[in-house]
Amino acid sequence: MKNFSINKLIEFQGSKKLNSIDQKLIDILLAAINDWPDLIINLENYESEVAAFIGGETTKQKIKVAERKFDISKDAWKAESLSQIMELFDLYDTNISLKEIIRNFEIKLNEEKLV
Repeated sequence: MKNFSINKLIEFQGSKKLNSIDQKLIDILLAAINDWPDLIINLENYESEVAAFIGGETTKQKIKVAERKFDISKDAWKAESLSQIMELFDLYDTNISLKEIIRNFEIKLNEEKLV
């Protein structure tokens, strides 16, 4: 993944060049990143923070397992962020990871010459 900045993602929010699924992806990612309590500068940084927090690959199943294990009173904002990401998986095959979703989105934007 290249370092796709959060500012770049914000620029695409509301863009008429993207289809409704891509717009939903952007909205969900920005909401999830906004809820994450630590500073996030790019999508790769966010995905790696989530992976470190859940202890592995950022798949829907892995996040579900992790949600049952962490202390919600201590990590409420991270839990909220992960609940946003769970919505993202509704748009894709359940076997895909957050890392793959981000990579596929970046590839699509590059191919369409939007970045």
